[in-house]
Amino acid sequence: MFKVDLMCELVTTLFIALCIAIIFLYRILNKRLQSKRELLIQEHKLGGVGEMTAFIIHQWRQPLNSISTSLLRLRVDIDNIPNNEQIIKQLDSCEYSLEHLSSTMDNFKNFYTPSEENEYFLLSDAINDALEIARYTLEAQHVKIITNPYGSSFVYGRKSDLIHVILVIINNSLDAFLQNKVQNPYIKITSSKEENKTKVEILDNGGGISKEAQHGLFKKFNSTKIARTNTGIGLYIAKLIINEKFKGSISAENYDNGTKLLIII
Repeated sequence: MFKVDLMCELVTTLFIALCIAIIFLYRILNKRLQSKRELLIQEHKLGGVGEMTAFIIHQWRQPLNSISTSLLRLRVDIDNIPNNEQIIKQLDSCEYSLEHLSSTMDNFKNFYTPSEENEYFLLSDAINDALEIARYTLEAQHVKIITNPYGSSFVYGRKSDLIHVILVIINNSLDAFLQNKVQNPYIKITSSKEENKTKVEILDNGGGISKEAQHGLFKKFNSTKIARTNTGIGLYIAKLIINEKFKGSISAENYDNGTKLLIII
């Protein structure tokens, strides 16, 4: 009788332990599925924005082409005008602005309507594209950009995903500059290659991470200090992209009078 009771107690204990293990495993898997589901939702939203962006760009193309044609005609007409150097300089400036606007529109279109296929791309291309997209905002806030030669480091994945992450970090720096009224703001982007890993460091002088924000920095809806996007989901999504898409890591720490974010992919 004693042996039977002992056996029943052992089976019960094992059953309870198994149930706890199943519940624990379920929570882990559910959390991972939830993360992937949220990433899919973000990608779906991005796709919707891409369709809208493509439509707007399509509508803008014809007026821009008309302006370009008018400038060409005007350039021909002023050839016979004496002392036209100043007019030609203004035309050159207008044509340069049109070319840059067209290039920027293409960058936005490519970013918001990315390829579904993973591929090898140059790290420098992703960084330069992100800086180009953010160019006008950076110039408006007089932010100095410091970069190092990126070399020929290749990354496997979708370039638009990495651009998204870099833009999130840049936007957080821009928010910090405004919030802390930083004089002579700068963002420094450096990269290096160690064995089969690529490291990207993004530093700013925006005042650093507050103690309140350090806890749960990459969690959802954390919108204090460095995580200052409208919904507080920017760095959370950035972490999901780096972890899920590139099988890498992202971390942040205070550095001098600013913040350093390290991406390893």
